[in-house]
Amino acid sequence: MTVAVPPAPIRSVNTVKNTRGDSGPKGQHTVPESYLKAWGDPTAKNPLDPYVWSFPKDKIKGAPKPPAAIFKRADFYTIHLPDGSRDLRLEHGLASTEERFCAIRDEKLANGRALSPEERVWVCAFVAAMKARTPGFMEFHREQYRPMLEYMRELEAWAATATPEQRAAQAGIWALRSDKRPSGTIEDVERIVASPVEHLMPPMIAAQLPILAEMNMTILTTDDPVGFITSDEPCVLFDPNAYKRPPIYRSPGLAFETIEVTLPASPTQLVLLSWRGPEGYREAPLAAVDNLNRLRRFHAHEYYVVNANVSRPIWFHPGVEPKDSWEKTEGPKWGAKNE
Repeated sequence: MTVAVPPAPIRSVNTVKNTRGDSGPKGQHTVPESYLKAWGDPTAKNPLDPYVWSFPKDKIKGAPKPPAAIFKRADFYTIHLPDGSRDLRLEHGLASTEERFCAIRDEKLANGRALSPEERVWVCAFVAAMKARTPGFMEFHREQYRPMLEYMRELEAWAATATPEQRAAQAGIWALRSDKRPSGTIEDVERIVASPVEHLMPPMIAAQLPILAEMNMTILTTDDPVGFITSDEPCVLFDPNAYKRPPIYRSPGLAFETIEVTLPASPTQLVLLSWRGPEGYREAPLAAVDNLNRLRRFHAHEYYVVNANVSRPIWFHPGVEPKDSWEKTEGPKWGAKNE
């Protein structure tokens, strides 16, 4: 399916006019409050004062928490300008995506109605944002760049004391590399390590959105009272066939034919983007709901969220290695140990 993709809601910080907000929100939700309200306990005495049940990732006992009070960090999306003011362009861009998604969820998805091409793209934009905006995801990428920065600093220190002959010899080695594209500077990497949200989140969303918009969209539904759970890492990329590949090729990627991108929309619905799945609404059996909840809990950074004080043992089950895993079929040929 091909759809017209509008400009990404979150654009590069270098191309958007400053949106200063010195008095704007400082406690910013890393998982939107409006999104979390769907998990409000339906038995709450006051529906106007909802609460969700927040569980530490590895625990079976939760605590009631108002959505407004959880998953917040001070100035997490704020760009601090040289003059000391606060640029809120990222916060405002994310807010517009949240508003559109929640409106579509409540007006269309909840009523089983078909989405327009534009609404479909807004759902995909929210999925992309929920993958790229979380502290856990940003910290992971910060740690990918940190060793690179340390190496660059060591190389810089070496160059400061190296002889002309040593520098010439090293330059000859670098000239042999086949990739002639411009490379980043140490200043570029320093900026990413210092502020990964500012420098990585917008391009990640912009790069993923057109791909997600081309994928098949299935809305899984359930009438189970607990239904789908969510977490502080709501969007999960999972490839059910990855276990058949060598470990180095198991990182989930959108190019894999069997990749599945899932995001719970509410306890009764979950958005599934894939290359091979059906379009439209499909009822999910309880076993599938539990398996998706198990996936969500295992991928949580620190907390998972339920609409009741309920935690099921299946969510903690690590699973059993399949008989056709790479370790069992190909690993012995390569000397890999299968434990």
